Parts: sequence; C-alpha cells; structure tokens
Amino acid sequence: MFIRHLKSVLILPVNVVLVIPAGLLYLFDYPMLLSEDIILLLGGFVFILLGAIWAILTYRTYLQNAEGTAAPWDPSTKLIVKGPYKFVRNPMILGVCLVLFGQSTLFQSSALLLYCVLFFVGNTFYFKYSEEPGLRKRFGSDYEVYQKNVPRWLPRIPKNLTRIG
Repeated sequence: MFIRHLKSVLILPVNVVLVIPAGLLYLFDYPMLLSEDIILLLGGFVFILLGAIWAILTYRTYLQNAEGTAAPWDPSTKLIVKGPYKFVRNPMILGVCLVLFGQSTLFQSSALLLYCVLFFVGNTFYFKYSEEPGLRKRFGSDYEVYQKNVPRWLPRIPKNLTRIG
C-alpha cells in the first residue's frame, strides 16, 4: 500500500506544484525572481504555507480513513467525511490551488496565475462531470447527503452529516 500512495504523490502533487510551475517559470519568467514587494512576498508565502498545511492535513486524513489512494486511477472504496472533508468536498485540490496562487503571487507570474486558474477550472469540470457521478454511483445516498451539505470549493460548517456513516 505504501508504494501505491507514494506513486500517487509523486505523479500528481509533485508534478502539479513543483515540476510544472518550475517549467512555467523557466519558460516565461526566466530569471525566476521573487517579487520585490514585501506585501506580495509575504502574501505568497502565506498562501503557499496555508495551502501546504491544508493539503497535508487532508492527505493525512485520507491515509487514515481511505481504502485506496488519492489518485483517480485507484480511488478509495470508502467515503471520507472527516477532517477537512467535513468543510469542503475537494480539500486536496483546494490546498493545491492555494499553493499555486501563492507561487504566482510570490513570483508575480502571470503564467503561474493562468496555470492556477486553468487547474481550478479543469478540476471543477472533472469533479462535476466525472468524479461526482462516480461517487454517487459508488456511495449512493450517503454521497448525495454529503454533496448537499458540503460545498465543492469554499469551506463552511456542514449543515447535517448525521445520516452519513
């Protein structure tokens, strides 16, 4: 199981938040200079830190509760509604988007900002038209209750998750 999780982490998050942004910075913003504006520097670091902490907490919750990996090709067979999943349906992607936005701010990079927006929009379509129908099929009414009470992107206190479990 460790190898399965390691592969999913190396293939997805490492590429999405490190390899691709580094490539974009090299191609479009070389030399890769940090912003000289202290507000943008601090803001970028804060977004990166918040996103990384949120993603790590989410992945930890996932590891402790899932039966499968976070990768779409090896999904969990168990619906997770604990930890960050109580507040938002896609907490890992939210964390990644915060990191990407922080990177774009830190480097004042329009290429990274565009990548962040495209990543968010692409995932929104993927979740709406692929992942969520699959989750409804796998978990039935439990997922429908979860979906009605927990937003896709913007965290909030859940209304009622007592029927899930």
